[in-house]
Amino acid sequence: MLRRSLEHDALVAYLSRQLAATFPDEVPLVLDAVVREAMDRTAHCFASVRHPAFGDGETVVFDHLHGDQYTTFLYYASNSAWRAGDETLAKKLFLLNKALSGFFCMYDTELPPVMFLNHPLGTVIGRGTYGNYLLVTQNVTFGKDRDAAPVLGEGVIVYGGALVAGASRIGDGVTISANARIVNEAVPSDSLVAGSSPNLTIKPRKRDLSEYFFRRE
Repeated sequence: MLRRSLEHDALVAYLSRQLAATFPDEVPLVLDAVVREAMDRTAHCFASVRHPAFGDGETVVFDHLHGDQYTTFLYYASNSAWRAGDETLAKKLFLLNKALSGFFCMYDTELPPVMFLNHPLGTVIGRGTYGNYLLVTQNVTFGKDRDAAPVLGEGVIVYGGALVAGASRIGDGVTISANARIVNEAVPSDSLVAGSSPNLTIKPRKRDLSEYFFRRE
């Protein structure tokens, strides 16, 4: 069951007013199908997030005034608009998300079906491959280095200020410590990584944090 702060028509109207106020170019917007798909994707995502604000495993909660939740919804909406071929709407939704939350992820970057954007202020998610059950926090950066983009496995946890760039390969179940700098490195699955390339500290993790943050299928 989904419990939401705004039903579909009210959410469409709310988002329409936000876009019109932010981009007063009077270009007509077709939001209905994009909002519906984005909400379906958001509800699917939140059903697996272990946080009381997101639900209890039986009821999924969406609150448009919960910053992390609305950031996630706007990303899915921008990506859904891009998938539908409406690049103008995709750009506006991307820029609205950036303006409201300081979250930078282009509409054509594919993020996983289940993720937890946990206070993602200042986070930049660039080109890359991102596995399911991804958690990112504030001031995290993913990006290319000389046209090489990172690849992340499932259940990766990334703490504040971390950088993952270039041809880095991050295995399943890796925890990336705060302020780590990983550039063109391979990190094996089930590891804890800290420090800065080329002098990383990599050791076996003591627990699977993704099980703490997510209901894994």
